[in-house]
Amino acid sequence: MNPVHIRTIRQSKNQRGLGLLEILIGLAIGLLVVAAALGTLASVRSSATASNESTRMQEQVDATFRVLGHHLRQTRSIGLTTLAGGTVRFSPLVGIQSQPLPALAGGNGAQGASDTLTITYHSDATIQSSDCNGIIPLVSANPAFVVPIVNSFSVDDGELVCQGSGAAGRFGLLQGVEDFEVMYLQRTGADSQYLAVPGDWASVVAVSVCLQLVSTASGFVNHGYVDCQGNQAQSNDGRLRRSFTRVFQLRNT
Repeated sequence: MNPVHIRTIRQSKNQRGLGLLEILIGLAIGLLVVAAALGTLASVRSSATASNESTRMQEQVDATFRVLGHHLRQTRSIGLTTLAGGTVRFSPLVGIQSQPLPALAGGNGAQGASDTLTITYHSDATIQSSDCNGIIPLVSANPAFVVPIVNSFSVDDGELVCQGSGAAGRFGLLQGVEDFEVMYLQRTGADSQYLAVPGDWASVVAVSVCLQLVSTASGFVNHGYVDCQGNQAQSNDGRLRRSFTRVFQLRNT
């Protein structure tokens, strides 16, 4: 027999197809690889979504803190009138037509309820200050009377709102607010301490504001977070929760 023909017969005998068991094993390995890839993709997408939502919360709360900080730094001011020696004129009370108003006040919410914060300062024809609604209150016709701007912050149905003195309606600042906590740094001699309700509002030198936000979207992995009371808490409803704190030093002290 021709040697070439013999080699061809041997090669054909060695070239046999895959068995059923081998095919099934290959399919199982392929499915495991696909499942692992899909799991990794889902985890990456979930992490990216949580990161985007956390960034959105941070941006919105930063804008809200800018509004709060602007008005807190004006409290106790009377026109910020420059006096001799480069000083300015301040007062712990804001008077309008001989009726004093507290420059800073707040209400401590009951257990589980948010606080309230009221900030008052003066406006005049020169400064043209506006309230939290962006409204400039009318200046009194009597130059001896300066007009106070009163901004009252509170939480209503999960939204931080502000009632300004220049408009009848309330202005929504931030949605998705679960808690709004305010602490006041009271200075007594050489000692200072944060209090929910200070004994002497005129001795308050700084205000700490905490906002706890919750996402409107769900589907996030259950996670732990720190609430505005500093307690470890657990979010188990699939919504993202974050708390943000900012301390504002009062310059008119």
